[in-house]
Amino acid sequence: MKTDIEEQEIERTTMDTTTRIQTAFEQARSIFCEKMANYGPAWLGLSALGFADQIYIKAHRYKTLICKKKRKVQDPPELELYAIINYCILFLIARNRKILAQIFDSPTAIVEPFSKNAQEKLIAYYQQEIEKTVELQFRKNHDYGSAWKGLTHEGIADILFAKTLRIKAMLSSTKTLLDDKDPDGIVANLRDLINYSAFALALN
Repeated sequence: MKTDIEEQEIERTTMDTTTRIQTAFEQARSIFCEKMANYGPAWLGLSALGFADQIYIKAHRYKTLICKKKRKVQDPPELELYAIINYCILFLIARNRKILAQIFDSPTAIVEPFSKNAQEKLIAYYQQEIEKTVELQFRKNHDYGSAWKGLTHEGIADILFAKTLRIKAMLSSTKTLLDDKDPDGIVANLRDLINYSAFALALN
C-alpha cells in the first residue's frame, strides 16, 4: 500500500508529464500554423502514399540523428518529431474528402491564396484530431500504466520507424483509410505515431 507521500509524488509526476506532453502538442501546432501561413495548403497535393513517404522520411531522419554519435549538420532531432505529428494529423484530415470540402470551398484551393476562413476551419479540425489522439493516449496509459516512460529515445525511434513501415505496407494492401475502429489499422498507427512523438518530446 502506497503512503500519502508516494501518492502525492505519483500525482506530481503525472501532472508534470501531462504538462510536457501538452507543451509538445502546443509547439507542434505553433509550427503547423507558421508553415500554413508561409506555404498554404500545399499538402493537398499529397496522396496517401505521399503522406506515408513524408512521415517515413522524418522517422528515418529522427532514427538516424538519435543513433549517430557525430553529426555534420546540427539540426535538432526534435524538429523531426514535430514534423511527424503534423504530417500524421494532416493525413488524418486529408483522408476524409467531405471534411476537406468543408474546409476549402474551391477544388483548386492548392493554387489559391489560403483564406482566413479556411485557416480557421483547418485549425479547428487539427485540434479535433489532437483531442482524439490524446484521449486514446489516456486510455492506453490507464491500461498499460504509462509504460512508455521507461523507453529510451533510441527505442522510440525504432517504434516510430516500424510503425511508418507498417503504414506503408498497409497502404499497399486492402486496408481502408476510414476504418477508425480497426485497432491495428492505418488510423490507429497514425495516432500511435503522434503519441510516441509526443512521448519522445516529453522525455527531453
